[in-house]
Amino acid sequence: MLQYENGEEEEEEEEEEEEEEEEEEEEEEEEKEEEEEEEEEEEEEEEEEEEEEKEEEEEEKEEEEEEEEEEEEKEEEEEEKEEEEEEEEEEEKKEEEEEEKRRKRKRRRRKRRRRRRRRREEREEEEKDEDIIDWRYDNLEEEEEEEEEEEEDEDIIDWHYGKG
Repeated sequence: MLQYENGEEEEEEEEEEEEEEEEEEEEEEEEKEEEEEEEEEEEEEEEEEEEEEKEEEEEEKEEEEEEEEEEEEKEEEEEEKEEEEEEEEEEEKKEEEEEEKRRKRKRRRRKRRRRRRRRREEREEEEKDEDIIDWRYDNLEEEEEEEEEEEEDEDIIDWHYGKG
């Protein structure tokens, strides 16, 4: 009997030891997982920081480029002003010639407009005439159809009464 009890106790102890080992293993795995998660989080943070740094660098580059563009624009504006001044001087000399050219252009435009207006009016007249012809033709067709229908009706009536 004692052997049996001792055997049971041994088994219980072994089971408890196994359970403790399993629990320890589970705790170790959990710790490993936590460590891995922490490492991943750290890596993500590092990546985010790197991305932020890159973005900042890009922004700085963009700002520099914008500044350069502004400077170039200013230079261009100055050059344009100088050119405009030169052109104004030339324009003053050639003003009379330009005035004459404008008059000629106006005359040509007026002529073109008159021609276009005339053509448009002629086209509209032609279209009106065509519409009238179409309308008359349609009316004639309708009248013919009505006459044919009346004749058919008369034929039917004649046939009906002639039979009866």
